[in-house]
Amino acid sequence: MVEVLLKIGKFLLVVALIYFGLWALNQTGIVDSKNVFLQTASLIPGLNDLADNYELGSKRNTLLKQKEDRLKAQEEQLIADQEKLAADRDRFEDEQNQWRNAQPASTAPKTVRTDNDTVVPGINQPATPEEKIKEYLNMLGKMKPKQAASVIQKLPEETVFTIFEQLNQFQVIKIMENLPEDYLAKLTQDRLSIYRNR
Repeated sequence: MVEVLLKIGKFLLVVALIYFGLWALNQTGIVDSKNVFLQTASLIPGLNDLADNYELGSKRNTLLKQKEDRLKAQEEQLIADQEKLAADRDRFEDEQNQWRNAQPASTAPKTVRTDNDTVVPGINQPATPEEKIKEYLNMLGKMKPKQAASVIQKLPEETVFTIFEQLNQFQVIKIMENLPEDYLAKLTQDRLSIYRNR
């Protein structure tokens, strides 16, 4: 019985020495104890692919972690973009409200119109020049710059200058960006000619 206990003790002592030896070598960076364990376990029948499977699983975990980090970064970027878009939309609405408040109130036209009627140059315009300007200002205030630019091109030049003087600078710039260069050049030349003739 004593001999059996001695053998078990010796075995446990050898196992402990091997473990601590591998631990010490692993701490100093000389030996990778995990790799030694996997290679040793691969010698057991049925566990031949243990080291390869462990390495494959480790690579898969690394790839999954990288994809997860990338998705998290994209999600954060998307949230930031949505917040910026909401802020831009609020700023635009504020500017639009300020612009509408700065515009003179339009008077009701003398002619009877349906809801579907719009002001078309030369067809259903108000009678007086002041009413015309107010109608155009009201109409242009509801349009996108590109649409407003196409309407501006159909108006007489003096009307265009009067409208530009009453619109805010930001909106005038946006409309002018959508006007053709030759039209802008003609407007500028005609305006300079008026000043020269005064």
